[in-house]
Amino acid sequence: GFEVPAGELAGATALLADAARSADFADEVLDRVLDERIDEIGIERSQPAVLAAEALGSALFQPGSRYAYPDGGVPDTLSTLEHTDIRGYRDARLRKEAAALVVVGDLEGVDLEALGHTVFDGWEGDGSAAGEPVVAPRESGRRVVVVDRPGSVQSVVMMGHDGPPRAIDDYVAMTTMALVLGGMFSSRLNMKLREEKGYAYGAFGGFDTRKHGGVFAARAAVQSEVTVPALQDMIAEIDRVQRDGVTAEELEQARSYRAGVFPVNFAGVGSVASGLGDIVVHDFADDHFDALRAKILDVTLDEVNGAAASRLRPDDLVTVVVGDASGFAKDLETLGLGPVEIVRDEQ
Repeated sequence: GFEVPAGELAGATALLADAARSADFADEVLDRVLDERIDEIGIERSQPAVLAAEALGSALFQPGSRYAYPDGGVPDTLSTLEHTDIRGYRDARLRKEAAALVVVGDLEGVDLEALGHTVFDGWEGDGSAAGEPVVAPRESGRRVVVVDRPGSVQSVVMMGHDGPPRAIDDYVAMTTMALVLGGMFSSRLNMKLREEKGYAYGAFGGFDTRKHGGVFAARAAVQSEVTVPALQDMIAEIDRVQRDGVTAEELEQARSYRAGVFPVNFAGVGSVASGLGDIVVHDFADDHFDALRAKILDVTLDEVNGAAASRLRPDDLVTVVVGDASGFAKDLETLGLGPVEIVRDEQ
């Protein structure tokens, strides 16, 4: 994609089409990009939140599952990639059968049909669809993974379970409930860990919904000495929302907040283009976002609490803690959160 002055749209589209269809993926370029990416991962993994997210994905999904790994790969997967693997992925995925052209801006006088011809004319393809990715959650049940970083004064706590895909009937109810739990400043998690206990600068939770599945996750960074009580409070809040639901007052706060920020999310051409891309990816109706805002305003307490009961699974929470295990590992084993696995951060 790109963002250019309106007068440069035709030329930029031609360049994009050429890049998507004709890039040769030369050996020296692939070697350079792979080396750069491996170096970037080393820098990223110095951040405990990155380690926690990576460990959670690996713990929630079976090896070989697409969601078990970060989008940008890990050193083990990148180091084994062959040039033929990368070119094969390009050939399988960059295809006109799977492509859509999204254009946003002042389109007066723009020949959109000509732009379509620029992108699609002469783009060879056999009409076959690419295969579906493997998305295979691990067996349900609680467990704990500790990434040991000796000497760390903070712990990053992240917990979650696999979740539903984006195209579900109760999406609005589920995500409104998630706002109450961990998506606003006044959320249950933030009020408990930040305002009441003073454990963290912020605590968050919500659903990451994708094409073929998703993840529910809650997270907070806390001082090492309060790792265990913070973890217990997070689980307790998730359990309470799942069991008892949210209140009418909390629903009104979440509904008002969400309806208020809804138009702000589409204030720029890039965000509008991204929204239209969602329509394409998930095969939504053209009026999807109009209908979505109406559902946000109309969602009921029964619908939200029904989503809490069915979409949150406290008994299946996988907990990841990145920190100095010597200060809390023994206590974790006595909490009844399932087996505790300790791995050493190799940074």
